[in-house]
Amino acid sequence: MFGSLENDTIEIAVHLLFFGILRREEACGLDWSHVDMLHKEFHVRQVYQQFSDPQKGKMLILAEKTKTDVTMRDQPISEILYTVLSKVPEEKRTGPVCIGLNGKRLEPEYLSDHFSDMQERIHIPHRRLYDLRHTAVTYLLSKDVAFPLVQVLAGHKR
Repeated sequence: MFGSLENDTIEIAVHLLFFGILRREEACGLDWSHVDMLHKEFHVRQVYQQFSDPQKGKMLILAEKTKTDVTMRDQPISEILYTVLSKVPEEKRTGPVCIGLNGKRLEPEYLSDHFSDMQERIHIPHRRLYDLRHTAVTYLLSKDVAFPLVQVLAGHKR
């Protein structure tokens, strides 16, 4: 599946969801200023959220508060994720990490829709985008990573 995403607008976001164990709003909210390529870590500090307003319709805001205090966390960058992030030229590592073809921040809803379309295109069983987080957590636990560490990485309360 990951090979099918090469050079796709959602490639980085999907890698962040699986290898960074991020929620889609966290991946879409990640800015390059929160990514430390030298020390191979990134800092979850904000989310990109969608709200519906009866009068204004769909609204997107960049919230400098994550779901809970626990979800504000520092994450290691795996070798695979480092390779994907490194494909972005240094001079373009400003603003949002996950951007669309229009150069603007990816919207969480677009990310979900595009992920669904990609699954149809490559003929794999449909899975929710959020299932990538669950799969990553299950994988880490199957490799005997300590449960408390997995909780921290996933931004879950103890």
